[in-house]
Amino acid sequence: MPLLISGPGIKPRRIDARRSHLDLAPTILDLMGFPPEPEFMGKSLLPELQGAPPDNREPILSELTEDSHNPLRRAFILGDYKLLVVDGRKYQLYNLSKDPGELTDLAETEAAKLAEIKQAYNKMYETLPMIEPFGGATLKGGASARGPQGPTTPK
Repeated sequence: MPLLISGPGIKPRRIDARRSHLDLAPTILDLMGFPPEPEFMGKSLLPELQGAPPDNREPILSELTEDSHNPLRRAFILGDYKLLVVDGRKYQLYNLSKDPGELTDLAETEAAKLAEIKQAYNKMYETLPMIEPFGGATLKGGASARGPQGPTTPK
């Protein structure tokens, strides 16, 4: 999905390297002249936007937290392959260089590649902190969200 950014010192250019939504907050803070928060996992895109060569930031992670309308969905991109994980139980595998439209699920026909990508996915997700969905909501699967009720007012 394309991302367009405009700002001082940024000349129009196309950067084909894959990036994650984790890079957005550090980039916005960098554009405003503030350092990123220490716990941020992403990295500012500003050097690339100003002409630096892109670096490799794979694997790329993406997550849609379960809510009242959607099951938990995760995407994991490593090299040419994209693993989609739906509800923690269903796996789909796509070769993005041969099938950019993600029309042919390779999970059954490339079982060895699926196992390899799943192993890298599991290793990465074991290290990530998880945030529960907004508290009190009934989730798609019928469970109740255990996350925070919302922002708290500072004392």
